[in-house]
Amino acid sequence: MKGRFLVLAAALALVGYAAPARADPCEGGLPSQVGVQFSGIVRYVGDGDGLCVGRTTDPNEWIEIRLADFDAPELHAPGGAAAKAALERLVLQREVRCISERA
Repeated sequence: MKGRFLVLAAALALVGYAAPARADPCEGGLPSQVGVQFSGIVRYVGDGDGLCVGRTTDPNEWIEIRLADFDAPELHAPGGAAAKAALERLVLQREVRCISERA
C-alpha cells in the first residue's frame, strides 16, 4: 500500500509541475557598443514589440530586438495576440536594419 501511495504522490506532483516556458529562440548577443548598425532577416516574432533578427537560420546567431519607444500588450494580455499577428504581417521573413541603443 505504501508503494502505491508513493507512486500516486509522485504522479500528482508531476501533474502540478509547470515546465518552464521557452522564451524566444534568440541566442545571439547584441553588439557590444551603442550605435552599431546591423541587419538581418526577421526570423521570429515573440510578441507585439519583440522579435529575432538573424543573417542565417541558426538561432544561436539571432539577435533579440525590442522595439524602442514602443509598447505593445503582453502576449497573454487582451490584444496581445493581435499585436503579435500585426507585427508578423509587417516584418516576418523580411530584411530589417537596426541600430543598437543598449550594449
